[in-house]
Amino acid sequence: MGIYNRRFGCEFEFSSDFEHVADVASSVIKSVYGSKQIYIKKGHYKSNNNKVWHLKTDATTSCELTTPASLYADIPKLTKVLNTLKDNISITRKDSTHIHIQAKDIPKTHIIAAWIQIEPIIKQCVPYYRKYNEYCRFLSRDHKSILATHFLGALEAAENHYAAISLYNYHTYGTVEFRLCEGTLDYKKVINLIKFYTLFVNYAQKIDPIGVLCGKAVENIYDMYSLLRIRTTAVSRVMSPT
Repeated sequence: MGIYNRRFGCEFEFSSDFEHVADVASSVIKSVYGSKQIYIKKGHYKSNNNKVWHLKTDATTSCELTTPASLYADIPKLTKVLNTLKDNISITRKDSTHIHIQAKDIPKTHIIAAWIQIEPIIKQCVPYYRKYNEYCRFLSRDHKSILATHFLGALEAAENHYAAISLYNYHTYGTVEFRLCEGTLDYKKVINLIKFYTLFVNYAQKIDPIGVLCGKAVENIYDMYSLLRIRTTAVSRVMSPT
């Protein structure tokens, strides 16, 4: 699976009771990953240990469960965890799923130029309540001026933690965070989101930013699929117009 050979991480938000989530998550993660593979603590904290799962409280919902830094080979273990959580924890519209993709080998200018190219199409592919959510803001929302100003504004906007595509952790961890997806524990959807955003990052690595920004606009969903070389129906389905 060479085209998906990038590290990733996921954040799953829940509006459920913290203690309930802790019981369920702790049990399944310890059985699948090992007895010392989850750290649970109430309160918002930042940890540099990306080798274990983390569960903490979250100000916008109730709690957030974060995976370790993972590879595609870890998908079967992640699937087992999600299947157990899905049967025991409910998801609401307040919740979201964030996907982190390793991209330290790609200049920020490439990433944001590529995103600007497809953002109008991405806007068609998310539910209304995510499209206008203050915790996943599109880069182009407040930038309607000439191209150069728009690009510089988008670069600046992406540094915000609450951007739809966030470079907030790019300088420290070398990752890009995609914050648009609604809350889900459906392992098929999560895996295909990981694939989709990995293909996006792979595409961004190869582009000429100036050529992309000055080139032909991406006019429809099929143009986007072609750009990102999406060949699998299941992957394309997670980013289809709503």
